[in-house]
Amino acid sequence: MAEIFDWSLIDTTKCKSSGENSIECPICSKDRKKKGTKPLSVNMQKGVAKCNHCFAISYDKSKESQRVDEFVKKNYKLPVTENLTQLSEGALKWFESKRGLLQKVLVDWGIQVSEQYFPQSGAKQRCVAFPYKRDGKVINAKYRTMDKQFRMEAGAELILYGLDNLKGSETAYICEGEIDALTLSQCGFKSVVSVPNGVAISEKEKERYKETGEFDTDRPINLEYIDNSFESIKHITKWVLCTDGDLPGMKLRFELLRRFGAENCSLVDFGDCKDANEAMVKHGIQYVKDCVENAKECEIPGVVSSKDINEHLEFIFRNGISKGYEIGIPEWDKHYRQKLGELDIITGIANHGKSYFTMWLCLLNSCLQGWKWVLFMPENYPTGEIHKTLIEILTGKKFDQKHRRRILEAEWKLANKFIEEHFTIIDFGEEMATMDKILEIFKQVVKKKGVHACVVDPLNDLSHVRRPGQNLDEYYQEMLTKIRIFKRKYNLKFILTAHPHTGASREKEVHEEQGTRQKVVELADITGGNIFHNRADNGISVYRNTKKEDVYYISEIHIEKVKFQEAVGRPTTKENPIRLHFDSETGRYKISRIDPLETWFRDNLWVPATTPEQLDAFDKNNKGMELPPPVLDEDEEEGARRFMSKQRIEVINPLTGEPAEEAPF
Repeated sequence: MAEIFDWSLIDTTKCKSSGENSIECPICSKDRKKKGTKPLSVNMQKGVAKCNHCFAISYDKSKESQRVDEFVKKNYKLPVTENLTQLSEGALKWFESKRGLLQKVLVDWGIQVSEQYFPQSGAKQRCVAFPYKRDGKVINAKYRTMDKQFRMEAGAELILYGLDNLKGSETAYICEGEIDALTLSQCGFKSVVSVPNGVAISEKEKERYKETGEFDTDRPINLEYIDNSFESIKHITKWVLCTDGDLPGMKLRFELLRRFGAENCSLVDFGDCKDANEAMVKHGIQYVKDCVENAKECEIPGVVSSKDINEHLEFIFRNGISKGYEIGIPEWDKHYRQKLGELDIITGIANHGKSYFTMWLCLLNSCLQGWKWVLFMPENYPTGEIHKTLIEILTGKKFDQKHRRRILEAEWKLANKFIEEHFTIIDFGEEMATMDKILEIFKQVVKKKGVHACVVDPLNDLSHVRRPGQNLDEYYQEMLTKIRIFKRKYNLKFILTAHPHTGASREKEVHEEQGTRQKVVELADITGGNIFHNRADNGISVYRNTKKEDVYYISEIHIEKVKFQEAVGRPTTKENPIRLHFDSETGRYKISRIDPLETWFRDNLWVPATTPEQLDAFDKNNKGMELPPPVLDEDEEEGARRFMSKQRIEVINPLTGEPAEEAPF
């Protein structure tokens, strides 16, 4: 029911005793930007009044014959459509130049031009007509001039704009204006509707919101159009709220959440833009798509509770921003600190070391932070090669029999035990893997082993099956949305690597020191374009100049994007990436001449395991060889010498469970 206000608030001195009067509304006129408008229609003979802007009503109680329910009950009129014509060339140009809207979407929505009387100017003017339809029949129409004068058909029924778009859909996108509805439609969202008008918000309410973060809920907002549209929207199970980002838009959002149920809604944030159209004009279609697809789920009534906000702010105030993990090397830490719950997308030209860098990064994190990983890396076949690479990085030694730093059996078995505890490898064999299948397996591993992070390397090796009629952009949008939902649900780090398209791999650039070389590719160079840049929390490009010997072993890590910079770091500049110097002897990277894993295996696995258990696992073929301890400090040397002396030790072989014949020393 519409809001009812007291008859005494009406300035009846400005009204004639007969006929209809138009005066200022005591409820909404004082808060409107355009002063002097007279939206309140008053009939003194009947003793009734109705605002054509906020739809508040009033009645004169002295006229006993007039009942409120009779006044509220409406006999709707249908709009006159004879004077509607097709869009003119000027109107088409205006929509495209000012609003970025193309002719096709305007025709699809049946936008027309007309000449209508506008009370704001007191004259007839050429205008655009937005037809409001239900079951194909025009129920109402809104008229708009180029200078933003508005009016709707007097006496016509208020319904949602675009109501017929919801047929056959369970999800609806609702915005706060016809232009925004057209914008979302142009961006690929079909089940779009708009409210016919916004909500008023008083100065007093603005001050209250600044102080408390809450709106005045004592005064209900009139959503007559929801009531009138109910039969056409009752089948909708999911509402995506794309209302404006200003206070009136937030108040409307609050009421829609109350009406639809917060558990059935998600909220869209257009960032630095007020609404969908401004976002498209300023940032492009893909930006709008990303905002809508990344809508925030509502789990509790209301937009965001003050309690949750205060708890979050209190935590930050007491503990500071929750930052990603540091490795203790400033050149790295200021640009890239790994954090759970984020999607990292890594790209780079083939043979520039994306996979090796990814495995080094995963192992570095497992060693320093204890993270467990699940990996899908089909290009590293057979899967034992992944373990081999991780073991060699961990120990700094090689399996190659002729290598001067050949690994000992006790070392690789000890290292492999650590790898098995921290890494799970997924292999589909001859079966083609899809992202849906991978996520399902990942989910099972997360639940079973409690992993913290996932890797898919590379995206290009997956089977990409699209639905009939689904284009590549829509497919990637849907796939990345699934990944983002997955990593958010389980609070995982998710690393996705992807090759750039062939054209990008062939492009050249001029480097200040290295001269002409292959260009450093960006996330936008991945097949699918900017969608990968937009959906990533962090974007990384791995580059290596394989044509110049003096820089052959230097990997440039370009941190292209960091979404949460205060927590993770700031992107590198094109001229100053993180430089990793690859040590071919150890198979590990150095940053600023520091190898963050240099002594980790020795200090955390090898020396602590120098026990009868480790000695028994030592290969008999190495009997008589000196166990190669790393350099120990003075306090450790004496104990190490005593332990590693050649003496018989009664031990149990952990591999067989049987008594060992003798110690290997």
